Amino acid sequence: MTLIETLEHRTSVLRARDVAALFQVTPAHLQDGNQGHYSLLVAGAIRFDPKVLAIWLRRRMPVVGPEGSNLLERSA
Repeated sequence: MTLIETLEHRTSVLRARDVAALFQVTPAHLQDGNQGHYSLLVAGAIRFDPKVLAIWLRRRMPVVGPEGSNLLERSA
């Protein structure tokens, strides 16, 4: 299952550390960026809508690696 498909099937919002783990970055990377367009504030905590993140990724597709494999494919 691709990262986009994983996000599309999520039914609950994600914490910053969850998104950081999915994108293989630190939570500080998310705080440094302009996440305001892609996040919401719930009781003072940043949360991300997984469907919005999936749309954001799809807009940046296709992402193809050197051997023609999709870089967003998750290894099983």
